[in-house]
This record gives sequence, structure tokens and C-alpha cells, in this order.
Amino acid sequence: MAFRKMWAALLVVAVLALGLALRPTPFSIASLFGVTGQPAPQRNTQPTPQSAARSNPHALSDLSPLQSREGSIKKADLIRTIRGNTVSLRGQALTNWQKWREGVEQLSLEHPGQVYIGGAPLGNRVCLTFDDGPDRRNTPRILDILRDHGVAATFFVLGENAEAFPQVLQRMDREGHLVASHSFTHPRFTKATEAAIRSELDRTARTLVKTIGKAPALFRPPYGDIDRAVLPLLEQGGYKTVIWSLDPFDWDRKTPEEISDYVIENARAGDIVLLHSGGNGGATAKALPSMIAGLRQKGFVFVTVAELLAVDDYQ
Repeated sequence: MAFRKMWAALLVVAVLALGLALRPTPFSIASLFGVTGQPAPQRNTQPTPQSAARSNPHALSDLSPLQSREGSIKKADLIRTIRGNTVSLRGQALTNWQKWREGVEQLSLEHPGQVYIGGAPLGNRVCLTFDDGPDRRNTPRILDILRDHGVAATFFVLGENAEAFPQVLQRMDREGHLVASHSFTHPRFTKATEAAIRSELDRTARTLVKTIGKAPALFRPPYGDIDRAVLPLLEQGGYKTVIWSLDPFDWDRKTPEEISDYVIENARAGDIVLLHSGGNGGATAKALPSMIAGLRQKGFVFVTVAELLAVDDYQ
């Protein structure tokens, strides 16, 4: 009898021990989900687009398009490809252009909030931008056309020309156009010293402040010539860099019809169109009325670069 009681007691102990051994623990539950050594998964805590964007800038593509001035445009959705009417380029010239384009596009991807090629494809908006002015002939003609057609544009001006033609610069500002910097003397920035680059930026800014009372916040490098060494100097000066996404090569012996037709046929929402208003802008001035009419017929509306990119227009 005592023997049976002993075996019964041993059986009870064994059952209790087995129950404890089979009790689920966090480690064993985690193992069921294939996460060895990790605690059991909690409720779904998938990050919001906003929190994902803080840890991954590319997650900004999930944000709504209008949230704040600097963050209102989805940086992942901005146009970051350059197209141009390169039919006149041959051999090494075409190769060099393609190499330049690839470098700038890569720089834009690496610095999405600092180097801009185009805007977001929202609202069928495009920008007409004019380099190398002001001058005494072509820029006033272009301003007349823009005024008559009710178009706001962006002028990337040379400081030495702004200094020479202050009344034309003041007219740009007075008639509602955005005035931005294109350097003072149009050098190649990647070949210039740091001191020379700072001088080009500062002299142009001082000229604009003196003439229109505003310091530029946007900069377009001459020839689109920029690299990783130049970019920090522009950032330190408070500039965002604006290249372009559509280039009709208006400076390259193109007829007014060729310039206008190329822009109308190839424009897409968010494009920043490169044009010229200085001494090389004669054909552009003649092309402008038909270009504006053709783009409007396709439903495009015209805005400044600052409006398209939702960035500050001046410092």
C-alpha cells in the first residue's frame, strides 16, 4: 500500500513538472514567428509615412503633396531627369553633355532638398526661366511679352549685367518676376577657386540688394557646372541650386520655330524650362509668344521656380 502511494505521489510530481515545462514563454512564442531570441510581436505598429520619412528621406513619397512650405512638395516625386534638343551635338560634344547630365542627375538624387532639376508633376505647372540678362534689348522685349500674356517667370541674372542695367532689373522685380543669381561674370564654378566662387556669389547678391532690396535664395550655376566640391559653398551661402529639366538649346543657332516647337511638344508638368534673355536671347524673344500660346492650349499654367518647388524666393 505504501508502495502504491509512493508511485502515485511520483506521478503527481511528474505531471506538475510536465505542465511547467510546456508553459509558453515570450521566447517560445517569438520562435513561432521565426524571430529567434526576440520577444513576441506586439500589435501592428507599422510606422506612419511621417515617421518613416524621418528615418528614410525617400519615404517622403508617401506624404500628401501639400503639408508645409519646405515639405509641401514630395521630394521623391520631383522631376530629376534632364532632356535637351541635342540634335546639333555630335561625337565628343554629345558624350560630354550626356556625362554632365548623368552627374547632375546623380547629384540631385544625393541632395534632394538642395539641388533641383524640376518640380513635382502637380497642377500642370511649368516654369519659364531666363539666363544671362539683363541687357538693353532682348530682356525688355521678353518682359514686354510676359507682361502682355500675364506670365510670371524666373530670371537668373548675371551680377555684372544687373549692375549695368539696373532699371531693367528693377522692372523684373516690379512686374512680379522672381530674380535669382547666375553668378557675376559667368565662370565655370568647378574650375574656380573657393575664394573666386564666394566673390561671384557675394558681388551678385550685393548688386541685387542694392538695386531691388532683396538677396537671392536661388542660384543657377553657369553652364550648369556643379559638383560635390562646389555644393557646400552654395549651401553655406544660403542658396538652393536650380538646374533645369527641359533645354531647347535656344542659344545654339535654333530658329524661333524650332525653340517654340520643341518646348511645346516636350513639356511635362513640373518642368523648368531653360531659356536665355541676354545677348543670346534674340531667337527666344521671337519664339516666346507662340510658346506661351501653345503651352496654354495644352493646359499648362506658368509659375515661378519658388512657387513650383515651394521654397523661399529670397533670403
